[in-house]
Amino acid sequence: MGLSIEYAIGYALGLRRFQLGDGYPLPPTPEERSDRGRFGDRALGFQEGLAGKPPGGLPLEYTAFVQLRVPAITKARWQSASAERGMRLEDWIISRLDAAS
Repeated sequence: MGLSIEYAIGYALGLRRFQLGDGYPLPPTPEERSDRGRFGDRALGFQEGLAGKPPGGLPLEYTAFVQLRVPAITKARWQSASAERGMRLEDWIISRLDAAS
């Protein structure tokens, strides 16, 4: 899926605001943040960035590592649970932790 430059600009602004909170200045007009009909892709990008969503519904790239030591029996139980749901163990663990946070 290709993302337009207008979407990318809006997304970058929204994501920066999401990361820095209220101290980051918003784009110049309120319409740019909310009026998809008038501002199209830029407004959509801003809203998704502000919500902390992945851009354009694309999956997030895994760029960080978390190492976790657990008893072998626990890992085996998790592997069974992830296999029952047709998921990789890594994705199952991430989904469970996301649901708990």
